[in-house]
Amino acid sequence: MPNRKNIFQKFRVLLIGLIVLVVTFAMAYYFYKYSQRTKAAIIDKLINFEFLTPSIQTSVDDSTYIEVHMRSSQYKISVATILIRYPKNILTFDKDHADEGCHDLPSLTDSRVVEGGNNENFNTVVVTRLSSTSDANLPSGLICFGRIYFKGAQNGTGKITFSPAETELGNNWKWDIAGPDGGKFIPTFEDGKNEIAVTVSDQPIVTPTPTIDSNVTNSPTPPLEQFSEKSQDITSSSPSKTLYYPLVVRNWPSGNAGNTQWSHIILSNPSAETATVRINIWAATTYGTIQAGSELKNYTISIPPHGTYSSYSDENWRNMPDTYSQEGIQTIAALSISSNIAISGINRWQMRKGNTFDGIPEQVFDTPLIADPSFSLHSPLVVRNWPSGKEGYTQWSDIMLFNPNSDEIRVNFSVFHEKEGKNGVPLKEFTKTIPAHGWLNTYGMDEWKNLEANYPTSEIKAAVSITGPINKPFVGMSRWKLIQGKDSHTNPTISTIDTPLLSLENKLFYPLALRNWPSGSAGLTQWTDLILYNPNNEAVSVSIDIRENNRTSSSPQSDRPIIIAIRPHGYYGTYGTGWLAIPRAEPESGQTNANVSINVSGIYGIVGISRWKLVEGHTVTGHLQSLSDTPLMGESKVNEVAFPLIARGIPTGMNGNNLWNDTAIYNPSDTPNTVLFQLYSSRESNNFKNGSVLRIFKQTIAPHDYLNTYGLGQWHALPTNNADPVFSQSSLVIQSESPVYSIERMRYLSVPPPNNCQKKPLGDADCNDEIKPTDYEEWGEEFGLTTKETIADFDNNGKINLDDFEIWRSNL
Repeated sequence: MPNRKNIFQKFRVLLIGLIVLVVTFAMAYYFYKYSQRTKAAIIDKLINFEFLTPSIQTSVDDSTYIEVHMRSSQYKISVATILIRYPKNILTFDKDHADEGCHDLPSLTDSRVVEGGNNENFNTVVVTRLSSTSDANLPSGLICFGRIYFKGAQNGTGKITFSPAETELGNNWKWDIAGPDGGKFIPTFEDGKNEIAVTVSDQPIVTPTPTIDSNVTNSPTPPLEQFSEKSQDITSSSPSKTLYYPLVVRNWPSGNAGNTQWSHIILSNPSAETATVRINIWAATTYGTIQAGSELKNYTISIPPHGTYSSYSDENWRNMPDTYSQEGIQTIAALSISSNIAISGINRWQMRKGNTFDGIPEQVFDTPLIADPSFSLHSPLVVRNWPSGKEGYTQWSDIMLFNPNSDEIRVNFSVFHEKEGKNGVPLKEFTKTIPAHGWLNTYGMDEWKNLEANYPTSEIKAAVSITGPINKPFVGMSRWKLIQGKDSHTNPTISTIDTPLLSLENKLFYPLALRNWPSGSAGLTQWTDLILYNPNNEAVSVSIDIRENNRTSSSPQSDRPIIIAIRPHGYYGTYGTGWLAIPRAEPESGQTNANVSINVSGIYGIVGISRWKLVEGHTVTGHLQSLSDTPLMGESKVNEVAFPLIARGIPTGMNGNNLWNDTAIYNPSDTPNTVLFQLYSSRESNNFKNGSVLRIFKQTIAPHDYLNTYGLGQWHALPTNNADPVFSQSSLVIQSESPVYSIERMRYLSVPPPNNCQKKPLGDADCNDEIKPTDYEEWGEEFGLTTKETIADFDNNGKINLDDFEIWRSNL
C-alpha cells in the first residue's frame, strides 16, 4: 500500500503547480529568520486577510484581542500559521487566552513568542491552527482564524492600531497556509516543504497613538464625529397588563472604548387605581452556574394612581447578578413585566462614559416596551456595511429576540434582498433554537455575519421575516447602528436605534412626514422617507395617500395617492422619488408637512417604518446630522393612549443638551375631535406628588387635521416640578372622542424651544397673551369643578383656588 504521506505530498505539489500556472509566478523565501523556511507560490489575489477588530485599547490588568479572519473563496484550508511582530515596550502577548473565540481551524498546535534581540524593539507572535477533518469538511470562504490576545506592557493612553501599511519595519505579519491533505498534515517548517504560502501587499503594523504615558491608566474613546442634534419619534401605546423587552444591559461593553451600555425602564400607570407590578429579569447567556433563560431576579413594585416608576436608581434594578467574564459586574438579560391593571412603559438605552450607571451619556434612545408577542415578526430593513449619507460611516443592524414561554422554541429566519435587480430574491434562510425565557442575538452569529456567503463584506440591504410556533409567540427588535468606517460591525458607533419587530397590517399610518422642513437649528432641515416590506408570497398593490397637515383654504389640494406594486417578499422605499414634493407658494416653496395613510388591497398585510433625517442644507442628500426610525402605525381603534415620559428641559449631561418632548396628533375622523391632555407629575416636589395632576387641558382638532404641541401655549406653560435644576417631568394620557394617531417627538436641545404662553403666571389661562375676563371664566369653571381642566393654575401648585383668582385680578 503506498505511503499515505507521500500521496498527500504529491497532492500538494500538484495543487501548487496548478496555482502557479494561474498566477504565473512563484517564489521561495525564508518564512522568518529562525530557520523556519518555505517554498511556495505567492497568491495574494486568491486569499485575503482582515482584522475584524483593527484597534484595541490595552491595560496591564486586562486582556483584549484582535480577531483575524481569512477569506479563501472556494479554496479549502487545513492549516494556517500567523506571525505578527509587535512593539514589546507597549504590548505583551497573552498566551492564556490563545484558544478562545471563534476558530474554524479548531486545533491549536503552536502558540508562542519569539523574542527579539536586545537591540530590537519587536517580538513576534507565532500561532498555528489546523483542522483534522476530511477534505470535504475543511473550511473555505470566510474562515475565522481566531483571536490574538494582548495586554499592555505598561499603562497609558491611546489605542493600538493594526492598520494596512508598509514601513521600514518590513513584513509584520505572514501566513503559512496549507490546502487539503486528508487531515494528517502537521506543520514542520522544514526546508523544501510544499505548501501554499501567502503574502499580502498590505502589511499591518502596530502603531501606538498617542505616545504611551505611564501616569495615565484610562484609554480615550477613538475620535468620532458626533451628531449635532439628536431627536427621535415614539409612537403612542395602549396600556397593557403584560410588557416585554428583549434587552436589558448593565455595564455591558459597547464597542466604543471607555464607554459601556446601560438600560432602565420607565413605567406609567394611567389608572386611578394603584398598580401592582412584577418585574422578571431573565439571563440572556450562560455564564458560570447561570444558564441562559434562567431567572436572574424578580421583584414587585407599586405604582400609585396616575404615577410613574423609573428603575434608574432602584437598588433592585441596579444590583443584578454578573453574567460576563470581564472585571466588575456586567449583566445582559431580557425582561417580562406583569401587572394587575394595564400600564405603559419604555426602555431607555444609553451608552455612558465609564462603568457607572450615572456616567455621562454619549447616546440615548427610548423604545416602547412590547405588549403583544407574535409567532411571526418582520423588519423592513436589514443593513450590513451599507452607506449612510454620512461620510466615513456605514449602517449595520442586528436582530434580538426574547422567548417569554416556559418551553424552548425554534424560529426560522428568512432574509430577502432589497438591492436593485434582486428585490425580493431570497438571500439566506436558517433556523435557531431559543431556550425557555431565553434570548437570541444575531450579533456575532455566523449566519448573520455572512449573509452573502461569498462576499462577507458586501454592502447588504435586505428585509427579514422570523416565524415560530403558532402557540408560542415571541417578541423582538431590530438594532440599527451607524458605525465608523466600513467592513467591520465591531467598529465604534455614533448612533443606535432600537425598533420593535413588526406584525402585518392591512392599513398603516403616520402623522408626520416632512420634506425640507425647518428644524429650529440654523442650516438644518428635516426629511422623511418610508420603507415598506411585503412578507407575503404574493405581490400586493399599495396606495399611499398624502395629506398636508394644518392646511388652509388657500393651500393647494395635497391629497395625491401614489399607487405601487410590491413584489413577493419585496421592498419599496421612497428615498429619491420626490414623493412629498407638493407645490406650495413662497415662502414655503419646496417644503411639505403632511400625514400619510397606506392601504393594501385585498387581505394581505405589510410592515413599514418612517425614517426621519436631519441634514445640512435643503436637499435630502445633505450631510446627515441625525436619524430616527419609527414603526408605521396600524389602524387606530382606541380612544385612549399613553406616553410614560414627557420632559420639558430635563438635563441629559450630553454636551449641555436638555430633553424636550412634544406630541403630534392626527384626527382621521370626518368630524371634529376633542382631545383631552392629562399630564401627571412623575416627581415629588413641594407642590406635586408622584401621580398628582400637573396640567389638564383640551384641544379640538378639525376633521382630517393635525395638532402639534410644539406651537401650543398650554404645552409650553406646563408647571415645573423640580426645583434645582428647574424642569418638568410627567406622564401623559390622551383621551379622545374618536380614535387618533399620535407620536411623541423627543429632542435633545441646548436652547429651549420658544414659549408662547409667557403670561400664564400673570393670569393668562387661555394663552392668548392677554389678561381678560375670559381668563376669569376659565378660573371660575375650574374652581367650581365644572371641568377637568387646570389651565387656570397660575401659581403652578397643582390647585385651583383663590390665590389664582388674586393673581388674575391684580394683573387685569
